[in-house]
Amino acid sequence: LKAFFGFCVREGLLSTSPFAKIIMPKIDKKLPTVLSDQEIAALLRACRTPRETAVFMLLLDTGLRAAECTRLDWGHFESATGRVLVIKGKQRKDRVVFVGAETRKALVKLRVKQRKPGPEVPIFRSERAGERLTVNGLEQLLRRIGKRADVKCAPHLLRRTFATRSLRAGMDIYT
Repeated sequence: LKAFFGFCVREGLLSTSPFAKIIMPKIDKKLPTVLSDQEIAALLRACRTPRETAVFMLLLDTGLRAAECTRLDWGHFESATGRVLVIKGKQRKDRVVFVGAETRKALVKLRVKQRKPGPEVPIFRSERAGERLTVNGLEQLLRRIGKRADVKCAPHLLRRTFATRSLRAGMDIYT
């Protein structure tokens, strides 16, 4: 009602709003949810294939956006160092992220399963068509893992979990 009467005043239909002196109550802001250690373990156990394990671990270990993850090719990943080159991230900027030893192992296992593909082959491909995995396909994959573990799982939830865990571990907020 307050917004409607404010509109009426702006349009010249009323001289003053009967709600002008009413103060709206403040609504508490909820902190974004993050995954607990138990939920992460349950989701990891729910991964059935090397692709599911690698996707889950990569997103949790790097905080990549869904679109950045789906654009990765094997040439962007260095298994010896764990260096991952993210091409055209937000605002079309390139950047480098690093993955830990367990994520490296998961990615190498996936690479072996794919019969050591070339550098321009997408890391994550759809199971049926073999084409590059889409953002929607990635979201569906994570939802399926979450359903098996009875835990909500989405790309941005993994991104928030990565950021929160990194800050709690002492990472600089600007990094």
